[in-house]
Amino acid sequence: VEDGGQGEELHKLLECFMYLKVYQIWGTERMSELKGQEDVWSHLQELWEVVRGSNSLEGISVRQAVGLVKTEVCNLCEGEEGMELLADVLVREELLVPDKDFLDSLEGGEE
Repeated sequence: VEDGGQGEELHKLLECFMYLKVYQIWGTERMSELKGQEDVWSHLQELWEVVRGSNSLEGISVRQAVGLVKTEVCNLCEGEEGMELLADVLVREELLVPDKDFLDSLEGGEE
């Protein structure tokens, strides 16, 4: 299954979901709390562009952002074709197991 547009959109949604869930687990309440981390904020805003009818990231909670992204992922993955697309993107884009750079960034300097 290869639908470039939908595949790219799903990839961005899943990557966005991954980041948002990390911040949710870490106890971040509002998306605006992340604005001080310029690289992270910029990357999240870029990923957020694929969320349909999306609110501004600044004005919503992390929980709301997670819910909106989850809804978009579910909408894209409906039916057999959607499930095949999901499996393809997860494997091809290495989203099943986050890459080493992402895992290292989570550890942050803990030695």
